Amino acid sequence: QAGLPLISPSNTAPALTSPADHTATYLRTSPNDRIQGRVDANFARLALRGERAATLATPTPYPSALAKVFADAFRENGGTVVATASFDVGASPAAAVAEVAAAGPDIVFVPVQGVQACNDTIGALRAEARLAAARIITADGCQSAGTLDALKGRPGPPVFASGPDSSAVQGNAFYAQEFLPAYTALYGTAPTSVWHPNAFDAASMLFDAVRRAARIQGDGSIVIRKRALMRALYETDGYDGLSGVLECRSTGDCAQSARISLYAAPAWPVSGGDPNATAVFTQKVTLADALSG
Repeated sequence: QAGLPLISPSNTAPALTSPADHTATYLRTSPNDRIQGRVDANFARLALRGERAATLATPTPYPSALAKVFADAFRENGGTVVATASFDVGASPAAAVAEVAAAGPDIVFVPVQGVQACNDTIGALRAEARLAAARIITADGCQSAGTLDALKGRPGPPVFASGPDSSAVQGNAFYAQEFLPAYTALYGTAPTSVWHPNAFDAASMLFDAVRRAARIQGDGSIVIRKRALMRALYETDGYDGLSGVLECRSTGDCAQSARISLYAAPAWPVSGGDPNATAVFTQKVTLADALSG
């Protein structure tokens, strides 16, 4: 309402940039979950040869939307979705896990978020004997050091985590020689979130828009009009960021394509995992293709 921009590096729910629901001052450098959900489904169906999938999520925007994209794409690939279970935030996932187990899936997609929710849900799935042969796929909401620590040394079915591909940014000279040393010196640790390149890009994109929108007055003061700033942000095109080339569309999506990778625990590219982890599956999808199916 104030007319000021909000640029998110990690919001991915499709509704945030849908023509019907988009707020004009909202943009994001993170990819739309219509991309990630489709890649996750392709991995489950085409690489793991899954036939029967179940989704398990909380009824909040990010998990429920990503679960729906996955389920729709899994069906498009010829698979069957046998359960779409959910549990409330902060509640025990036990009943939802039992519902999933009763359906007999060979793939369980778990796009929950928050270390506690991730650990509780994945832990319950791995402890369920009826799911001993099922493969568990989670997303960036769980691809964290805290969840990886909880998985280490515990038996159970394989756990795969999807998120933005890390290989491109790791091969970036600026990232390796300047960004990482500066980040580590400032915070005393390597980045703990997979979205740190997108966060850097969100800030840098805003600084660039400020530079283009600012006007120096005769008395030396600087005026940045809000409409001019928003216009400058939406004029972002061909911006070479750490996370990729950004082009901001009228709906607020600035990532017009994304390469999503899946990693098998414990080789996740997070702190405490393997920063040079090799993806078991990777696919680049454009937003236009993801929206069209």
